[in-house]
Amino acid sequence: MKKHIIILFAVFASTILISNSLEGMSTDLINKVNSTLTGENKNDRIILDASGVPIVNYGYVEGVYIGEKRSPVAVSQKAMSYYENYEEGNQSQKQLFLNCADWLVNNSTPNGNYTILEYKFPWPLYNMTSPWRSGMAQGIALHVLIRAHNITGDDKYLVSAKKLLNSFFYEVDEGGVTYKSSNDGWWYEEYADEGGKVSRVLNGMMFAMLGIYDYYNYTGDPDAKYLFDQGVIALKKNLPVYDDDGYSYYDILGRPAAKYHKIHIALLESLYDITHEEIFKTYHDRWASYREPIFIVRLMQEPLTKMEIAIFVSNFVAILILLEIIVFAIERTRKHESNSKQQRI
Repeated sequence: MKKHIIILFAVFASTILISNSLEGMSTDLINKVNSTLTGENKNDRIILDASGVPIVNYGYVEGVYIGEKRSPVAVSQKAMSYYENYEEGNQSQKQLFLNCADWLVNNSTPNGNYTILEYKFPWPLYNMTSPWRSGMAQGIALHVLIRAHNITGDDKYLVSAKKLLNSFFYEVDEGGVTYKSSNDGWWYEEYADEGGKVSRVLNGMMFAMLGIYDYYNYTGDPDAKYLFDQGVIALKKNLPVYDDDGYSYYDILGRPAAKYHKIHIALLESLYDITHEEIFKTYHDRWASYREPIFIVRLMQEPLTKMEIAIFVSNFVAILILLEIIVFAIERTRKHESNSKQQRI
């Protein structure tokens, strides 16, 4: 009994010490086990239609069933994946890329001199009602459309890109995607809706800026340069708001960045390479050097999430099994040696 108590204590202490360092590996293990047991996989959320254009199965969001819907961001991201494969020599990916580009052109809703890629479903996380808009979607679509123009020479892609770009000149209350400030630059909102929460999601803002800059770099359009510069002003002004003692927030409401923390770091690196603004490097380095507090500190600070509990339990069980095997092997070896000794005597 005493031996097992010592083992349990050692296992508990070891689990606390390594849970933080093994968190990523444990999360992957839990997800794989869940996929095996339930038949569910995160990749199953993306469904490709006959043209290779993605549909996202959102399932339930904040208790509201969204189901299978089109996402302009998902379409643009898939398009860029096809394009990269095409650039690497896979010719079959060219048409799939153009199918996605054509979807963006055909599904841009006109509004005066600009067009909007609408999300035609509610998003309860920020009180969005259908249809709502996304500066991130507008920006990422620019990457796709200028590449479609580059490989086809078809001006329809460039015309559509220009109209998407124009949406950044209109504030959210006007049907656009921008929050303007005369002194603090322009913020490009990922979740834009007149009646929704003002969330100012950080990664969405930076994705929008990079899309605008890519369009400027391709066309030399001074409107794009102006929009990018206004975004730089706003981002420089607001970056400190997203800092949580070396970690980053996802939005202005203080949601933890979680998986988006590494994305923030990568996007800041890209923006620093373009602008050489020192503040972008400062926060890139600060956030890149952040290390999660050790497990025991987080345990004392706040209740564990369901995922953290699952990680702790999985680590505990794994270490317990390992130690029991080691102890059993040692005892078996000692017993064998003792029997051999007695036989020699």
